[in-house]
Order: sequence, then C-alpha cells, then structure tokens
Amino acid sequence: MDREISKAQRNWDRFKIFFGFVLFSSIALSSIIGFKLWMAPSLKRNEVMTAKAEIGNVEEVFTGIGVVVPEFEISVTSPIDTKIKKLLKRSGESVKIGEPVLELDIESTKNELEKLEDEFRLKEHKKQQLLIDINNEKIELRSEYDIKKLNIEFLKLELTAEKKLNNSNLNSMFDLRKANLQYEIANRELKFLEEKSLNSEAKIKGDLKGLQIELDIKTKQIEKLKRKLMRAQTRTEHSGVITWVKDEIGIRVEEGDTLYKIADLSSYKVKGSVSDVYAEKLSPNYPVKVRFNDRDFNGRISRISPEVEEGKITFFVDLESYDHHLLKPNLRVEIMIITSLSKDTVRLRNGPYYRGQNQQKVFVMSNNKAIARNVIIGGANLDYIEIINGVYPGEEVVINNMERYLHHQEIEILED
Repeated sequence: MDREISKAQRNWDRFKIFFGFVLFSSIALSSIIGFKLWMAPSLKRNEVMTAKAEIGNVEEVFTGIGVVVPEFEISVTSPIDTKIKKLLKRSGESVKIGEPVLELDIESTKNELEKLEDEFRLKEHKKQQLLIDINNEKIELRSEYDIKKLNIEFLKLELTAEKKLNNSNLNSMFDLRKANLQYEIANRELKFLEEKSLNSEAKIKGDLKGLQIELDIKTKQIEKLKRKLMRAQTRTEHSGVITWVKDEIGIRVEEGDTLYKIADLSSYKVKGSVSDVYAEKLSPNYPVKVRFNDRDFNGRISRISPEVEEGKITFFVDLESYDHHLLKPNLRVEIMIITSLSKDTVRLRNGPYYRGQNQQKVFVMSNNKAIARNVIIGGANLDYIEIINGVYPGEEVVINNMERYLHHQEIEILED
C-alpha cells in the first residue's frame, strides 16, 4: 500500500532541484566568462590611436574661460541732459583725436549758460555800485570826522580861555561849566563817529565778501557749463576704434549715460573667470596660457575681482606678446592657470584613455599586441599627462578610450 509523501520531503526535493539548477547556471556562466577571458580581444590597427612617451615639461593647470578685450577702452558719457541730433561715426570706424562722434542738441544748455552769464553781469554791476556807495560813504564819514576834530580844537581853545577868565574872576562858573560840557560832548560825538565808521567798514566788508562769494559761485557754474558744452561736441580725446555707439537719432539721454566706447586695438588683455572652488589657488602674477585657434599665448594674472558672482571669480590677464591678426575683441578663449611645473619628466599626450586618476591601467604597444600596464600619474593638463612610473620614453601607448577592455591583460592588434 502506497504511503503519502510528507510535506517536509516534498520541500527537500524542491530545494535539491533548485540548487542543482543554480549550480548548473553558475558553472555555465563561469565557463562562458572563462572562455571570453581565454580568448583575447582584438582591434584593427586603423581603430587604434597611439602616442609615444617622451621627455618634456608638464604644467599642472586648472582651466577657465575668457574673452579678449582691448587693453585700453574708455566709455564717453553725456555731459548734459539732451537728445542725439546726428550720428557722425558708426561702430567699427576709426577715429582720430579731436574728431566728433555724435552731434548733441545743446540749445537748452546754451540758453542756461546765457542766463548764468546775465546773472553774473548783474552781480558784477551790483558789486561796482556797492564799491561806489562805499567810497561815497567813506568820503562823508571822513569829512564829518575832520569837522568834528576841528570843532573839538575850537571848543578846547574856548575851554582854555574860560579857565583863564575864571581864574581872574572875569567870568562865572556857569560859563566855565558850559564850555567844559560842550568840549566833552564834542569828544563823545567824535568817539561815536569813530565807532560808527568801524561798524560801517565791517558791514561793507561783509557785503563785499558775500557778493564776491556769489560771483565766485556764478563763475564756477559758468566754467562748469562751458566745459560741459565743450564735451557735448563729443570730440574724441584718444585715437582708436569705436566699439559701441548710441546710434538712435532723436533719443533722449541723461547726464552720465554712455554715448560711445572707443578702444585702442593695438593691444589686448583677457577677462577670464573660473569656479570659486579655485579661489585659494588663484593669485596675482600667476602664469597662464591663453589658447585660441590652436595657439597658446603666455601671460600673467594682473588683477582679481574681489566679488564672487554666480559662483564665478573674475580676473584679468596681461599677455606677454600680441598677434593682431589673431586677436579680436570679444573672442572667446580658453585659459589655463599654471599651478606647478614638472621639468624633464616622462610625459604622454592627453587623450580619451586618461580618466583623471593617479593610478590607472594603460595599454602599451608591443609587436602586434597592446599589453596592459598599471601606471602612476602625476600632473596633467589639456595637452599632456605626467607618467611617474609604468611607461618609459619611446614606448607607444594606446590613447583611445579603453574602458571596455580594462579586464583584459592584452589585446591583439590586427593589421588592415
């Protein structure tokens, strides 16, 4: 009689089947991987890019972007509130010293100048009139003073005579007293006249000083307005090329608005920017290379802006030499800031193979094979990487992106 199989037995049987399937799958997968590892991959020779290791210098750099700007550029602003009447020069045109660029409407400013000059003439006339009045008053006071002095002399003589008569009992005490009082009154009147004269002179000096201050203010206003009118002729003070001009005829401009920009295109500098993560590495006088059109220009950082804007630090580069056929305003360039220099080291041309690591695997050509080697890498830039150990001068290295072959030790190179 058949017995029913227990639940535990059934579970054990299922487990043995599952385990056997997993074991078989693992063995099969291992065999496939082992076969692939045993079978070395191959590449056609025309698919392989190589470079030879050599002895040279490697500059360690971090990079930024920049734009070429004229070394000398000025912005000319409007000296007055006005409007643009006529355009005489356009952007891109050359100008010489003294040439006008724009014609501004200066009629209202000329009227303002005429008004100031009229006010100045009125003040000047008032000053002259005051001087005449002062002179007349001085003459009157001097005459009155002289008369008072003569009167005092006369009263002094009378007082002396009255004293003699009184001593001889020829007059009364009343006559003596009267003569004495008249003399005293005359002296007090003279003293009052002297004080009045001093006060009048001080007042006159104050009036003249106030009037002169008003005249000086008007003079400064007139001179300032004349300078503005001179500048409103927009005659250039420098030779160069107009890089920008406000060319909207009839548009109103306020004092201080930019009218045009003029630059000397015989020399240039570079305005660059880098991420603020490099803030501690950035310093004035650092050497840099500016690259454009596959050509490098040497230079040094001249100035660093103290502000950080949108995570970027702005700096300026002075170039050591200029090639005016290549340099143009607003040309975008790449800037390499040099932080260190390794001289006479083994170097290899940079390429897709380099993954930015200090240690990595590269493939060195040997006969018709590319053999894997572990190398130690030092500094690097856009052109070269420094090989500290693992590759020797003259050896040929694959510079393709070899990431898919990193688990292989060698690759067969097939001739075309």
